[in-house]
Amino acid sequence: MFSFFGMCIFIAIYPGYYTGRATHIHSKVFTSWKANANGTYSADSVAHVGQFFFEEDANQRVDNVRCNLITRVDTDTETRHRH
Repeated sequence: MFSFFGMCIFIAIYPGYYTGRATHIHSKVFTSWKANANGTYSADSVAHVGQFFFEEDANQRVDNVRCNLITRVDTDTETRHRH
């Protein structure tokens, strides 16, 4: 949900890796939606699908505290998010 000024804040778990992609989170924007009784949401159509990429220095800091067996693609090398 957005504030009066169009700002949105969300909390997420830092994403893991998968082969061949930089660290990112997927997003979907809906123009209309409704809250369901069970705490989930329903929407009709997607207005935008996007991805949020992380600054490489943030990725490096997270790498220092977790161990992964997958070789990560760094954000500067990932080219799919550039248009």
